[in-house]
Amino acid sequence: KEGEGRWKNARGVAGIVLVMKGAGAAAAAGLSVDEVYEETLAMANVVRTQGVCFTSCSIPGQQNMRPIPQDEMEVGCGIHGEMSRLRVKATTTAKEIVQ
Repeated sequence: KEGEGRWKNARGVAGIVLVMKGAGAAAAAGLSVDEVYEETLAMANVVRTQGVCFTSCSIPGQQNMRPIPQDEMEVGCGIHGEMSRLRVKATTTAKEIVQ
C-alpha cells in the first residue's frame, strides 16, 4: 500500500506512553539494561494506537498554522502536532470517542 512504510513504526499518542510505562516497570523490577531494552522492543512491536484531534497543536504566542474547521477532525495526529494521516468530516464528539 502507498505510504505503508511511513506508518509501520507509528505508536500514536497513547501507545508511546504505554511503551514507556512498560520500560519503567521492567527497570523497577530489576531487569538488566539489555532485558529492559528487549521488553521495551517487544511492547513497541505490538502496540498501535491512533490519535484523533479536533484542533491542531500550536506554539504558545504564535498563530495556529493548520486550523481544523469546526465540522472536521483529523485522524492519526502526532504527539508533537505532526500532520495527521487524514482529515474527515466530524461525525461524533471528542467525548463519544473517549467513551
